[in-house]
Amino acid sequence: MQFGTGHFQDHYQFKNAKFYSTENFIPHLGLPQWAVPEWKGLLYSQNCSSKNFLKEYSKRLDCVEVSSTFYSEVSKERLTQWKSMVPKNFAFLPKWPQQLTHFQLLSNFKSIITDFIDRISVLDENLGTTILQLPPQFDTSYKRDLFNFLEALPSDFPVSIEFRNKTWFQNQQIYFQLADYLAKKSLSTVCSDTPGARNVFHLTFTGPHNVVRFLSDEDPDHDKGRMSQWKSWIDQVQQGGNFYFTMHKPDNSVAPKLIQHWDEGRFYSITDETANFQTELL
Repeated sequence: MQFGTGHFQDHYQFKNAKFYSTENFIPHLGLPQWAVPEWKGLLYSQNCSSKNFLKEYSKRLDCVEVSSTFYSEVSKERLTQWKSMVPKNFAFLPKWPQQLTHFQLLSNFKSIITDFIDRISVLDENLGTTILQLPPQFDTSYKRDLFNFLEALPSDFPVSIEFRNKTWFQNQQIYFQLADYLAKKSLSTVCSDTPGARNVFHLTFTGPHNVVRFLSDEDPDHDKGRMSQWKSWIDQVQQGGNFYFTMHKPDNSVAPKLIQHWDEGRFYSITDETANFQTELL
């Protein structure tokens, strides 16, 4: 399965979108990381030091994916430091460890659940949701492992699940049973808007903390058109809880350029020290 780039050909069928949550819709916009020196003069002030990247990031955008928790263990001390640098309305979206999702395929999970939740919980009100990114080979033959894992989760801990195998969407009975189950457990979903993997694209949002991971197809006109469709739809949504829209490019050193296709003033403000940001984007 290709998860890279590829021209976007089809159109979004937003009329088929389904929200299970009745909570007020709250949109958030973010990127997949913040520690990127190439963003100086683009998203950050030219003289911004690396220790202040997150602080400046949180002045422009209000959520961010955290992939470092996917690759290694991040200490409570580090997480507490990150929390101290952002405002109360800012949301971190840490990923579950790859040891659990990609290597163990959700087996032998008890100690990982306990440890991960214990550490991540120090983010407190700045924890938006956690992303359970399942590997491409995780098909419906692993459904027992998935349900065993989900049953072991605390009922009040936010989890958003990204299914990256087409078998979860091919069988309508399995798909809707899965969505109903997730909704009853207040578990949310991740929509993978990836041009090279349309067979795992969906618009079913089951819980109060749903995520859209938008990947550029490296054609600015296509990206602008796709984001315009998303924005028009989001402006009309009335319910669905927190909704995190994160923008990705194959080379994330230029990912902030995707912001030019969005409603800039709605999500961040340009300060005097970063006045060149808008000029750089246009």
